[in-house]
Amino acid sequence: MTRPRFSVLLAPLVALMLILSACGGSTSETQTGANASPSGAAAGGETGTSGGNQAAGSGMVEQLDFGGFGGGSNPQVNYNPFSPNALTAAYTFEPLLVFNNYSCEAVPWLASSYEWKDAQNLEFTIRDGVKWNDGQPFTAEDVVFTYNLLKANAAFDSPGLWRTLESVTSNGNKVAFKFKEPAANMLLRVVDIKMVPKHIWEKEQDPVTFLNESAVGTGPFKPATFNGQQLVLERNPNYWQADKVMVNKLVFHKSAGNQQAEQLNLSQGKYDTNAMFVPNIKQVYVDKDPEHNHYWFPPGGAIALGFNLTKAPFNDVEFRRAVAHAIDRDSIVTKAQFGYVLKASQTGLVLPGQKDWLSSDIANEGMIPFDA
Repeated sequence: MTRPRFSVLLAPLVALMLILSACGGSTSETQTGANASPSGAAAGGETGTSGGNQAAGSGMVEQLDFGGFGGGSNPQVNYNPFSPNALTAAYTFEPLLVFNNYSCEAVPWLASSYEWKDAQNLEFTIRDGVKWNDGQPFTAEDVVFTYNLLKANAAFDSPGLWRTLESVTSNGNKVAFKFKEPAANMLLRVVDIKMVPKHIWEKEQDPVTFLNESAVGTGPFKPATFNGQQLVLERNPNYWQADKVMVNKLVFHKSAGNQQAEQLNLSQGKYDTNAMFVPNIKQVYVDKDPEHNHYWFPPGGAIALGFNLTKAPFNDVEFRRAVAHAIDRDSIVTKAQFGYVLKASQTGLVLPGQKDWLSSDIANEGMIPFDA
């Protein structure tokens, strides 16, 4: 049973800071309510000093060197996107929609559109022309298989979809999700799942321990080599958005083991991009090469404090209000977060990206003043 909670929002914090130098990046979500890079780091960066080799006149970058590839302290070949030890699953496997927390927009991905038929029935139209990287077509049957794989293997269902789902079925290129109760709040959980191919996974007796070494996915890259120290992903020429992928190869490295070593690798140009929190980033990183070393820290989530409302004094609304006023958000922004973030709105909206959802009736954009 989930305990009721009250959240005091402290500071909107996208956990992806992109350190840029002629390249771009992407995001995902963490359990803390902030966004993170595909590797799950707290802040991210890109630089272009060691890699980023560009073929003359082609516009294509031959190679980008990234930071860690995950997989724990003793990484092994594992391309099971449902495994906590998977290697860079986000580059090979894709969801139905991609949710942009900054703009509060659901972007069609493997599904070309979606529609709520009513409060308990959600329908996706599956995109035509998408292929798995082994050349087989991606179909609605793959989608149905993936979600029912979560039903049959509870270890895969970390979002708890099947506590609310009644069925997932297909008809042509349509996939229907039927819920046991009104479920508008389930959309983000539903579309967070990475699709896997039925023709590969249906042969496995134990999907939970399946390492998926062939890594058949729909994403822009597929594994080429891995030796425990370095993971190389190569461009998928059959990708449904191949014309937008201007990099031939991604190279990931085993983590240096501590944040200071990773920051040194970044500042010395050993990485073209990475995801990390860098204190005093202007001095540590930008000032070393102001022309090329840049960072981006868009608000995309919030640091929150939750209470157990079943116990005193947390079940007293006046106590919770007092705590909200006792939090010095300005100090959190300047001291704990080095000025990278903005103060959070108590509404839970991530501003300014979600300002269109903010009611004009809410004073001061929902900001609670420090008054201790």
